[in-house]
Amino acid sequence: MKIKEKKKFNKREYDREHYRRNRKAILRKTQKRRREYYHKNKESVRLQQREYMRKNKEKTNKRRKDYREKNPENARKYYNKYCRLNPEKRKAKSLARKIPLKSSCEICGDKDNLQRHHWRYDKPFLINTLCSTRHSVQHLKKF
Repeated sequence: MKIKEKKKFNKREYDREHYRRNRKAILRKTQKRRREYYHKNKESVRLQQREYMRKNKEKTNKRRKDYREKNPENARKYYNKYCRLNPEKRKAKSLARKIPLKSSCEICGDKDNLQRHHWRYDKPFLINTLCSTRHSVQHLKKF
């Protein structure tokens, strides 16, 4: 007389099967949790994103470029939307590109990562040369 061996409970197998059956519900819950976390901690999440992008500039630029190459219709759609929503900004930026940057930041004197800062977009030639750090501070202060 043969005695059947009991099948051992395999947690990993159970989790796989559970996930396979309930994948959509699990994804919805996860997305909901992420959205809630983002809205509760929006400032800190944005700061972490900016810090990551600053540290991994080449990587993020490459990722953006690859996306634009793979999805040219989406990239064009977003660009057109930006142009439609921000005509003053677009005009001011195109005019300001003709003005050469000064050799250093006008606030701290740093000579790296220089950018143009518009104080008012309705006055496109009213710009200052700022380093990226001071430029982001000015935008946070909303000057």
